[in-house]
Amino acid sequence: MDTETPEFPIRVGGYRIDLLFQGYPGKSAHNGGLGWSTVALLRGHDRVILIDTGAIGIRTPLLHRLKQLGLAPTDITDVLLTHSHWDHVMNYPLFTAANLYIGKVDLDWANSGAADVYAVAEPYARELAREPRLSYLEVGSEVFPGIRVEAGPGHTPGHLIFILSGEDRDVVFVQDAAKNKAEMVSRDTDLTIDSARSRATIERIWALWSARAGNILVPGHDLPMILCDGEIVFLGRRQAGVIGLLGDSPEEQTLFPLTKP
Repeated sequence: MDTETPEFPIRVGGYRIDLLFQGYPGKSAHNGGLGWSTVALLRGHDRVILIDTGAIGIRTPLLHRLKQLGLAPTDITDVLLTHSHWDHVMNYPLFTAANLYIGKVDLDWANSGAADVYAVAEPYARELAREPRLSYLEVGSEVFPGIRVEAGPGHTPGHLIFILSGEDRDVVFVQDAAKNKAEMVSRDTDLTIDSARSRATIERIWALWSARAGNILVPGHDLPMILCDGEIVFLGRRQAGVIGLLGDSPEEQTLFPLTKP
């Protein structure tokens, strides 16, 4: 087929895919991690699925976004977690009716107390491991119709990738296995516990992404992307900014855009 640049929401493999939040490719200069990560909603085959849930800071807008789409938290049937970092798991307690899924390698690592454990909200990881609704995902398995689980280690030891296969294209949800365009282009990563494994994972991601014309890559901290004649093209427009309250009253607000002109 001719390569096209579809707009979200899109339909692939019997699912409608909405991006509830787009991730942002950046770090705070002085005050710790931003943690603005991608949250995707898939509806189809009698399932309402979230891929990751974001950080606590998006809780209110996440609920608002679901309400805009006619959904309550109890309508979510399944939560697929790519890995155990705080900016991807912290809102899972909202979805009390959902089945929860993560890789055992990753959650065991998060609860291990090992020296390389970082960016984990420890109480959330402990409680997740005790959840009776939790199931562990097997690499190579089909967790739902058309959705395959693949390994994506490096950023964390048990990071998972989800591949949704459709008739005309695949959607490859890589989240923090390749967080942004810069990591895909350079084939190198920032904020990883194993650089060599991350580089190998990115080579695998390139193979999955480029296997068919029109395949869509969904990273954890950037816009979705498609390949057009070998060039990376974003689907959508980056939207991010900070409002500074730098004056003498709350009404004095300064917007600092965090995107290129």
